Amino acid sequence: MPKLKSCSLGRVVRRGGREIEMFTTYVIQNENGKKYIGFTKNLEKRIGEHNDTEGKKRGWTRSRGPWRLIYKEEFEEKTEALKREKFLKTGVGREFLKSCELESAIAEERSKNGRVAQW
Repeated sequence: MPKLKSCSLGRVVRRGGREIEMFTTYVIQNENGKKYIGFTKNLEKRIGEHNDTEGKKRGWTRSRGPWRLIYKEEFEEKTEALKREKFLKTGVGREFLKSCELESAIAEERSKNGRVAQW
């Protein structure tokens, strides 16, 4: 298994003696259920930027937070992360995310009660 290490720019993975910078496609959600889909080299920093209401930068997410991470995927290639971001923004991609949310809700219910709630 490759050794993992953190880097100030983001996550780096060692493979075959070389370091590969990882790119993350992510989905964040606010308290009102609004979602934002993006990709980045440094997920922790980027979520902080989304939640920074005091910063000088303007953006759609800054006035609609706080945001929490609900989904992420990591890629070695920037182009792959961008493709996945674009897919998740399509109708099919949004349906995929809804199915992930349902699976997560079922798993959470199981862990609480030891069984699945009836829908």
